[in-house]
Amino acid sequence: MTEQINGQLGDWASKCANAKPIEVSKKTSCLELFKQGIGYHRAARVLGLRPYTVRDWKRRFRAGDEAWATRVGRMFQHSSEARDLINYRHEIEAFVSGRGTDSARDGSGIRPEQSFRGREDQVAGGAEQAAPIPLYCADGACERILARGTCKKKEVAAVQSLTADGHTIKEACRIAGIPRCAYYRALKPTAKAESDAELVRLMCDIENDRHVSSTYGIERLTGEVNNRLRKAGPELVSRILRSGTKVNHKRIHRLMKEHGIHSRIRRRKHPDNYYKDVKETLKKNRAPNILMRNFAAERPMAKLTTDVTYIPCSDQKFIYLSPLFDLFNNEIKSYSISTVNSEEFVRSMLTALPPEVLRDVLIHNDQGSVYWSNGWVRLCERLQIVRSMSRRGNCWDNAPSENFFSALKVDLGLTKLGYKTLLPAKSVKGLVVDYIPWYNTGRIQKKLGYLSPIQFREAFLDKSPQVMDIIQSRTGRGQGQE
Repeated sequence: MTEQINGQLGDWASKCANAKPIEVSKKTSCLELFKQGIGYHRAARVLGLRPYTVRDWKRRFRAGDEAWATRVGRMFQHSSEARDLINYRHEIEAFVSGRGTDSARDGSGIRPEQSFRGREDQVAGGAEQAAPIPLYCADGACERILARGTCKKKEVAAVQSLTADGHTIKEACRIAGIPRCAYYRALKPTAKAESDAELVRLMCDIENDRHVSSTYGIERLTGEVNNRLRKAGPELVSRILRSGTKVNHKRIHRLMKEHGIHSRIRRRKHPDNYYKDVKETLKKNRAPNILMRNFAAERPMAKLTTDVTYIPCSDQKFIYLSPLFDLFNNEIKSYSISTVNSEEFVRSMLTALPPEVLRDVLIHNDQGSVYWSNGWVRLCERLQIVRSMSRRGNCWDNAPSENFFSALKVDLGLTKLGYKTLLPAKSVKGLVVDYIPWYNTGRIQKKLGYLSPIQFREAFLDKSPQVMDIIQSRTGRGQGQE
């Protein structure tokens, strides 16, 4: 959350913090309005609800689902996060200002001492309980810089060691062989040290800002320092800039390393060289486009296509379906269903068929990650499969597979209109497993002469004149495309 990083609050946090579940009485009233033929816009105005929420109820009502009117609404998902965010803002303000949180100043109407997630240990207390952001002490850093920035360090160190043994400064200077005036003059820091001290003080002020909260790195910190110097008075500019018109990023980097000023870095999502390895693997395993939108096949198991589709479920996000589609008669030769889109998921689709059937078969797919993975490529080489891949962003070569996905979702009622009444994953799997055999044996298609895929293949083996005419006309169109 961006707000949790920089401490900023907007309308989002205030609205979410005060969000309450919708009462059942309002839902039942809305259902009665729907039964009277009132639209969702008017129902939302009458009940004082958001139109988008009432629109979803209207869609469920049209689909025959009235169970939503009897369920108690749950708390808005981000309400607890928003409340914690409000307390987090006050903790930062209290820590920076050096005083405890004042519950009377909380304009959100939420008491900081309450636990918003039902736990006793979540208490937004004073500065001594939590330090949510790292703050830098500029005074200590400036003292270290000025102490190191004195000239004649050896002579000064000798005099200080003699005075520590009990000698007076006059005696220590006489023993060290330097005048007292030179000793006192040497204690004064150099101009470089004073300039660095002023710059470190400005850097700490920037990083301690509650909106920045130590998120600026070298480049952004350098830019912000130069921006503030442009707006600052000539006295501060003269103390920081020894020469030139702006601060160099190398100077900022040196001071950050010396005094432990660092920015928060984002956690790496992937290890080092991950994207480089991915590009090299894709370049090595990418196959040429052999299909080239020539979908005409003269015999079964000559040209196959495959792809992965996502089917949403109510008890989890998606289930994945990967069929092996024969372009000769639009038959599903094999398929696999899984809850995870992985290499094993797509490989099981091939291993379900006999190896001798797949020898010298052309299989076309897109550039999905599972299709240029090393495991998929090795399996295709072992089975002697001819691989074909379309270029990125080109969906035309996968049109037959996408057409099958569309037919499956429409026939089973899994279209976008039906996503509001989702089914459990077990029910969706049962529907798909029952649908695919019927699709192969019983679903007639116009381009197959109103035969099902398996009936068309059997008629081809029997050399039916009707089927031969269809294949001959289809082959002629395919050659014309080439």
